[in-house]
Amino acid sequence: MAPQDTFIDEEEDTCPLCIEEFDLSDRNFRPCPCGYQVCQFCFNNIKNNMNGLCPACRRPYDEKTIQWKVVTTEEVAEFRANIQKNQKKRAQDQKQKEVQKREVEKESRKNLVGVRVVQKNLVYVTGLTPTMLNGASRRSTALKMAIEC
Repeated sequence: MAPQDTFIDEEEDTCPLCIEEFDLSDRNFRPCPCGYQVCQFCFNNIKNNMNGLCPACRRPYDEKTIQWKVVTTEEVAEFRANIQKNQKKRAQDQKQKEVQKREVEKESRKNLVGVRVVQKNLVYVTGLTPTMLNGASRRSTALKMAIEC
C-alpha cells in the first residue's frame, strides 16, 4: 500500500468538484495516494473524459493505488442513522429560522403602527417658499428634492 500524504480530511462529506454529498461507498473510496477524495462519478469523468490526473497533486490515477474499503452492515446502519439525524437537525434549524424571521417582521411592523400609505408614488414636500408655487417649477423642484434624499 502506498504511503498517505496530507490531504485526508475525515470531516469532509461533499465532493469538492461537484459539491454532491458523499454516499457511503464514496466515503470509502480513495482514488489517489495523496488522499484527495472525490466521488466515483467525478473520478470516472476525470479518468475517461479528462486528463486522468488527480486534481490536487496532479499524479496520474493508477488502478494499483486506488483504495477501496468494503462497507459492513454496521456501517450502513450507522450511516442511515446519521442521515436521519442530520435531516431532523436541518428541519429544526429551518423551523427556528422561520420563527426568528417572523419575530423580526413583527418587531419591524410595530414601528409602522401610525403610518398610512396613501399612494406608493406620492411624495409630500414641505417647507417650500411661496415663490415656488407655479406648477412646472414645483414638480421639478419636488423631483430634484426627492432624488437628493
